[in-house]
Amino acid sequence: QLVLNETSAYTVSYEGGVVPNNVNEYSAVITLKDGFVWADEYTENSRTVTIKIVKVNDEWISEPSISKVAWSNGDAAGELTAPTTKFDADLQVVISKKDDSAVTFDSLENLEAGDYVVTWTAVGTDNYNAAEGSKTVEFTVVA
Repeated sequence: QLVLNETSAYTVSYEGGVVPNNVNEYSAVITLKDGFVWADEYTENSRTVTIKIVKVNDEWISEPSISKVAWSNGDAAGELTAPTTKFDADLQVVISKKDDSAVTFDSLENLEAGDYVVTWTAVGTDNYNAAEGSKTVEFTVVA
């Protein structure tokens, strides 16, 4: 994501030659192209500016789904589609019995009969806070 774009009026060069994309403060040199002047009557051709990138909040942009909400033990399980976030965050996934979230499972295959919930929670980074809350789908395995 470009912090400050070059235009027909000026060029932009960043400290170290790399466009910044992480939370921090950066220096950039803006140089006017021929025929352009600064609006504030600054007389030099180039000026250094400070650019600050701040941490932002991620947000959910899609809902999870499951291809079938019930199946018999031994039949093929439903297929999950995970939710997504604006910044394509890593997601933590937990499969648990609906009435006992302390018991978790690694897959939808070979589960005993019962009601289950799959919960996705987004993980934040140094550059963005995790999307709020979690997303879930429920399903039932019948005997």
